[in-house]
Amino acid sequence: MKLKKETVLQIVKDFQDRYPNIKGNGNFKIQSFLAKEDNQKNNIWFVTEDNELFGEIHEFIYVISDEKGEVEYTMNELGTKNPHIPESDETWDKFTDEDIERMNNGEWDDKWDNY
Repeated sequence: MKLKKETVLQIVKDFQDRYPNIKGNGNFKIQSFLAKEDNQKNNIWFVTEDNELFGEIHEFIYVISDEKGEVEYTMNELGTKNPHIPESDETWDKFTDEDIERMNNGEWDDKWDNY
């Protein structure tokens, strides 16, 4: 373990300064340091923060690399990675007009989960 809890919290706060739309209520919970490797071969920290949306409390998760000392990615409580970063136009280029029409009609296809 290279980082201390205080450093991990500062990394999260600095990240929030770059993406102010994800600031929650400041109620951070540092999950214990995970001395196991993620798929990128890093030891990682999990920090959660509660956010209120329309009167309901939701959890936002920051995954921090102990090796790099930075936020690797974030997740909402549904497991969506980096929900605060808009999808690039390249993502939409992968969909056909028929796919987009079906999505707009409320139909969903498992193949779209890979994008």
